[in-house]
Amino acid sequence: MLAAGQPLQLEKIIRKPIISTASMKLIDLLAEMRKSCVQISIVIDEYGGTDGIVTIEDIIEEIVGRIDDEHNKKSDNDNFRVVTKDTIISNARVKVEELELALGVELKTPGDEFDTIGGLVLAKIGNVPAIGTKINISDQVELEVIDANPRSLKEVKLRLNDGSILPNCLL
Repeated sequence: MLAAGQPLQLEKIIRKPIISTASMKLIDLLAEMRKSCVQISIVIDEYGGTDGIVTIEDIIEEIVGRIDDEHNKKSDNDNFRVVTKDTIISNARVKVEELELALGVELKTPGDEFDTIGGLVLAKIGNVPAIGTKINISDQVELEVIDANPRSLKEVKLRLNDGSILPNCLL
């Protein structure tokens, strides 16, 4: 590889990665990242395998909430879209936790065995509902099926039905 016409010497730019565990406190990891000027950590599991990575941005977002930047603008969200101040349309494969954050309400209860909003609907009624089916999935949220086929849900509309409105960051 060439840099400005000169051979690139990787030894000059490579930094030793920070290795952390999932149980490490975020504040300790952040301090280590700042001290070593490394902005990413490899998270290992109990067997020494890679469990994932953590960046400084991930840590900051855990502290202050989502940070919209050039990589994750709210208008670029393919998972769901805001249609009114109290309604979103969502792909049925969206994680329930993502919708809970967007709506500001809890949709899962401890012990629930699903991850997606489509899974929540199937758990609630036991089959793939027809288009137009409405379900109260909590005291605060009504869901309507807007796209489905006989084998799976595709898209749903979620409406806050208790007079609440979506958080300002989504509007």
